[in-house]
Amino acid sequence: MTTAHEDWERDILAQLDVQARRYDFPILNNIYHDFVGIDLRSFRSDDEWLIVFQLINITNGKLMNDVYGFGNRLAQPGMQQGITCADDPHALVEQAADGQLRIAGELYGRKVEHELTIDDLRRAKVEVDDVDALAALRALAVRSQSALMLDDQALLAVCGRSEAPLLQWAHPATWFHPDVAGDELPSSSESLVELAQSLARGTALRSSSPRETNLEWQRWVVE
Repeated sequence: MTTAHEDWERDILAQLDVQARRYDFPILNNIYHDFVGIDLRSFRSDDEWLIVFQLINITNGKLMNDVYGFGNRLAQPGMQQGITCADDPHALVEQAADGQLRIAGELYGRKVEHELTIDDLRRAKVEVDDVDALAALRALAVRSQSALMLDDQALLAVCGRSEAPLLQWAHPATWFHPDVAGDELPSSSESLVELAQSLARGTALRSSSPRETNLEWQRWVVE
């Protein structure tokens, strides 16, 4: 039986808000990077909660994964590590002979290969006639969110919680992300409030319930 901790809801939202006020929270419209995609997953045990964001972006010409962790057992919540996925994302993108795009090379030091069709590009709402590395990676993030992300084991290691008896609790595909640069707080997001309630009560996140989402890359382009 899962142990409930009603006070966790308040503690989770308070911690997220504190870090957001410090701008130590994923900012999708950051003027210093180009947003590619984002992932959110949570972990839980009977006495611990952990929320981890992976913010994929291009900064200073490198493909990065900025990992943010929040939890009641973390020494320092907020940014845990900025991980270089690829030193030269432009070198990952190849034009295939059949007209498709291929993303091939190394991510996190591991060989990968993905093919993108015209439909993939259109679905991601990127320019199909002049596709650069940023557009191709955004299309890949839309088609397969996990393609650019670390797995659970790697995330727990980044957060220093590899030895903790944590199990993945919820991995929502969509949510409403606060515009931290515009002074919105995580506690203003209904979906993050629902996640905090789920972790606190030990009840499943209502994945079937409709949620407003704003994760499309077009919403976070900095002019």
